Amino acid sequence: MKNFLTQRRNGATAHSKNNFGGAREICGLKRQKCRAPFATVLVGVLALNFFTLAVRADGTNDQDAVEYRNWVTLGGGGSFLSGDAGAFQQHSQLPRDGYGGIESLHYETDLTKKTLLELDGHGLYDSHNYGIGMKLSNPDTGYIKAGFEQFRNWYDGSGGYFPGGTNHWKELYNPLALDRGHAWFEAGLRKESFPEITLRYDHEYREGFKSSTIWGDASVVGTPLVYPNPTATSPTLRGFVPTLLDINEKRDAVAIDAKQSFGETDFSVGLRYERIENDNARDMRRRPGETNGPNAPTRADRYLTEREKLTEDLFNAHAVSETRFSDKTKLTVGGAFTTFDTGIGGSRIFGNGFDSAVGPYLRSQSRDSGFFALSGGSQTRDYVGNVNLMFTPFEKFVVVPSIRFESEEMDGNALFLPTTVNAAGGPVVTNAITKNITARNSLEVTEAIETRYTGFTNFSLYARAEISQTTGDDLYQIFTNRITQLNESENWRRDWQKYSAGANWYPLARLNFGAQYYYKASDYSYNLKAATHDVNFRAHWRPLNTVSLMGRYDFQVANFRGDNDAQTGEVTAHILSGTINWTPVNRLYIQLGSSYSFENTFSTPASTAAGITNVVPSLDSGYLTANATVGYALDEKTDLTLGYAFYKADDYVNNSRWSQPFGAADESHTVTATIARQITKQLRGTVQYAYAQYRDNASGGFNNYDAHMIYASMQYRF
Repeated sequence: MKNFLTQRRNGATAHSKNNFGGAREICGLKRQKCRAPFATVLVGVLALNFFTLAVRADGTNDQDAVEYRNWVTLGGGGSFLSGDAGAFQQHSQLPRDGYGGIESLHYETDLTKKTLLELDGHGLYDSHNYGIGMKLSNPDTGYIKAGFEQFRNWYDGSGGYFPGGTNHWKELYNPLALDRGHAWFEAGLRKESFPEITLRYDHEYREGFKSSTIWGDASVVGTPLVYPNPTATSPTLRGFVPTLLDINEKRDAVAIDAKQSFGETDFSVGLRYERIENDNARDMRRRPGETNGPNAPTRADRYLTEREKLTEDLFNAHAVSETRFSDKTKLTVGGAFTTFDTGIGGSRIFGNGFDSAVGPYLRSQSRDSGFFALSGGSQTRDYVGNVNLMFTPFEKFVVVPSIRFESEEMDGNALFLPTTVNAAGGPVVTNAITKNITARNSLEVTEAIETRYTGFTNFSLYARAEISQTTGDDLYQIFTNRITQLNESENWRRDWQKYSAGANWYPLARLNFGAQYYYKASDYSYNLKAATHDVNFRAHWRPLNTVSLMGRYDFQVANFRGDNDAQTGEVTAHILSGTINWTPVNRLYIQLGSSYSFENTFSTPASTAAGITNVVPSLDSGYLTANATVGYALDEKTDLTLGYAFYKADDYVNNSRWSQPFGAADESHTVTATIARQITKQLRGTVQYAYAQYRDNASGGFNNYDAHMIYASMQYRF
């Protein structure tokens, strides 16, 4: 049964248009290709033909003796929304309007006694959720399979909220959507006494728009208590303006792998080639709408486009062997060689709109620095070797020591033209060409050992230790008009270690406990240290055949230190979680679950340091989730399912006087009801209803919504 509230790949295009300063519109999504209609028509035609053939062929009176291997499920639904569309679509991954079509389709037939043909597909109209796949297989020879799928993710394009005043919220890019697609072909040779060979090709893409965690700035208006105090000619700025990510990415990969066994040794070798082409951009509004007023020279509504282009060619060769010397000893050896060749391009340009050309623009500001004509790239060679030995020195005691080597060599360069604006604003100045050169060589060696002992009655113990040492040397050079501005080299070292141990205890047949502890630490030669302690306890108890209880507690603390071993930050976390499953009668089941995170703190010395304004206060965060599901069989053919989910986070820090407020203060309630009816042995119908309420105080209520959702489906088996 499909839960359409958490269904990640159903959705519809929003029909409202959004203005990006005249540069873009969300609906239609720039560069959007019309792949979806073809898949929908193809899947629809197949479904109609299969459905017709099934109805015509279903002439038997003894339906109970028929094995139905195929099915088609048709479904559709819609949402009735009051409130913010972007928040609703991101949380539910559902469209705000109607959608429907073929939820799922499966058809299989035996071409010969051992040759099986399988077809699968789905196509939900107006939701950009499409897919079709085919597989032809024979256990004596191998298989061929191919397919294509596309689905859409929605994002909330809102930024932050600044409490107080009149300039506290910017709604620029809402809602946003990003389409993801994947096409593949794979062929496998599976013939006895012959190497197992697999050939695969993948093409993936991402196209569309999504939100960003980087926010632009705006002037604080009508809030006299902020620091520093705003004046007519020197407004106080806060960063709460939403930013847009424009995504256009493609990836193609070809791989061939072969496996063969010789006696007690299994060998596998493979080659892989991958090509990546990215042309992404970050679009940011700086002080939107500030174009007039008493301090017009400093009111600076302008557009910033940061374009990032990347091409990458990857080649990888790898081999693994696994040898079983006896029932107690097995050796695994692996190695890989990889080359990366990358090319970069891009620019950072201010203008009167997005994707502007370099040149003069209105309301230029002194700190509008940028660059254009970026070119360059890097060449990287990576070598990896790994050895694992698993042996059992005595009964019920297993030891797995391993060692791993990785060596990397990288050379890179970047060439670009920087731009600046003088202190009083004015024209854009193109500065002298700048070139950066970087080189890095590193060697990482990781040793590990894992043990497990099950010789105690009702006890099992395990432990693992992992230690890593990495040494390297870096070179950094910067040239302006061939004049050296920076020439630095550095030898560095990084030590990393992690130790973990745990135990499982089974005192009773229906009761077991588990506990685990781990410690990890890293020490960098450039004065950075981090250490983490984590411990958790688990319990599972089944007091009755109809009742199952599970509980867990997690505690984690992490410390960070810098120069002279001074503490730079500390993070702690506590999490309690549990579930209850109860079946009081055969026709009724109840599931309850909850998770509570409390006293999760983040603090830095800056929060209490003398002479520093409260820019980075400590954070004490936590959240609570709870869910309940009740299922009841109304009769032999009808099932009713009711659900409820709750979420609350309350760690909002209103630090608006000194900086932008941060943290979460949101609460959500979701109620669901599903009824499913087996109409005949071949026909099954389902109707689902849900109500969702979301309140977000950290956004000043601008992200709040109430939504009613309904979805109905009908499945026919043949």
